[in-house]
Amino acid sequence: MKKTRIEEIWDEQESFEPKKPHRVVTNFVGGEWIDRVYGGDKKRLLQGEFGKEYKGKLTEKKFRRYRKGFDGKAESVYYQRYTHTADGRWFDNGGMPCEKPHHEPKDPNIEEDDE
Repeated sequence: MKKTRIEEIWDEQESFEPKKPHRVVTNFVGGEWIDRVYGGDKKRLLQGEFGKEYKGKLTEKKFRRYRKGFDGKAESVYYQRYTHTADGRWFDNGGMPCEKPHHEPKDPNIEEDDE
């Protein structure tokens, strides 16, 4: 029986090692593997050591924050963006996991433009 080309290659090799999946090194933070959001317009969530892509829905939400001066008083307002997964996880605008954010209470001394 004639050998296939792949069987010939396997016979020529002394040992055959299956190819291991690539690790997502930037998901290794603080001595453990984390889930992390990547991308700009098209966001994607890579999970754990080997970066399995999250198939659920990712939504972006913004929350009010205030820039404070040296005296501790609010000077201006800005909005920070967070990514929220369908299963309830939150990620900051750097793609790192975080607790569920909240709006800071409105400051009556600052005029705000809603974005």
